[in-house]
Amino acid sequence: MVYFPALSAGKYTEIHFASSIYDTIYHILKPMKNTRKTSVITNKYDLSKILPENYFITATDTDVGKTFVASLLGKYYRSKGYITGAMKPIASGDRSDAILLKEKLALTDSIETINPVLFDLPLAPYSCFLENKGDLPTKEKAIEKILNKYDFLKKKYEIVLVEGIGGLLVPLWDKYYLVDLISLFKIPVLIVAKAGLGTINHTLLTVESLKKRKIPIYGIILNGFSGKDISENTNKIVIEKFAGIPVLATIPYMRL
Repeated sequence: MVYFPALSAGKYTEIHFASSIYDTIYHILKPMKNTRKTSVITNKYDLSKILPENYFITATDTDVGKTFVASLLGKYYRSKGYITGAMKPIASGDRSDAILLKEKLALTDSIETINPVLFDLPLAPYSCFLENKGDLPTKEKAIEKILNKYDFLKKKYEIVLVEGIGGLLVPLWDKYYLVDLISLFKIPVLIVAKAGLGTINHTLLTVESLKKRKIPIYGIILNGFSGKDISENTNKIVIEKFAGIPVLATIPYMRL
């Protein structure tokens, strides 16, 4: 095989030699589709509708952008003069999300304060119990530690942003989900959802689960607009209509 530069993107695309010279010429000259995720030209977004207060930031799935949004929102509040802290009560695999929050918000708190409970494998916490017979955080001790750290941070900061793990129904312990932990904080929830195709179903399921448990929802943030997905034109309208919850901000695909 050989690699030819894609004329428009300046990238390289893989070409396999064809059985004839005509096939080879066709493969070289045909349009080369760039499947790499690309960013939009603008990085404009507006967070002014998200009034400053303590929030629990959850998401419709993992890797939707909770840490990114928490960091972005925390920096925004700090720019407005609010003393803002953050925590990620539970992490699994490593503390990379908590480290990012600490770095981006220039927090002086220890990493153990920001992330009091760590499961050693990159799995849903309950799944760690199935894989590891070692010493794992028990529900009672973990919840006590989490709430104590949150109380400490509330006294230190004007605003505390609390980031969840995965989606609402991630099992933490036997018959105990993330949404059960959220209810103990008694603060409104911000839902981070992806901007593109598939987000309607995931977002409505998340909203339904919170409403069923009477947990207040402050609003929804659509994250990762590419400008190339036709569903991005109408997802906000449909979600607001069927969820009855406002989409407070739309954030383009960008780096923090």
